[in-house]
Amino acid sequence: MPRRDAPGRLNTLFTGVHPGSRGLCISRSLKAEHARRMKSDGWNEIRTQNMDDNRAILAVNARLGF
Repeated sequence: MPRRDAPGRLNTLFTGVHPGSRGLCISRSLKAEHARRMKSDGWNEIRTQNMDDNRAILAVNARLGF
């Protein structure tokens, strides 16, 4: 979602994977591809928001540099 108050900054709000498909690196692949596409489209900052107790997505974010 583009930020009106910060041109060039994009926020991602949700990354969801069906419980039966977790553990297959789908969220990591989705977030990595999203970041690549947004960078190629000219976005210079991408932020992500997650629940503080969601250790799985926090680990994905750390691996991807968020």
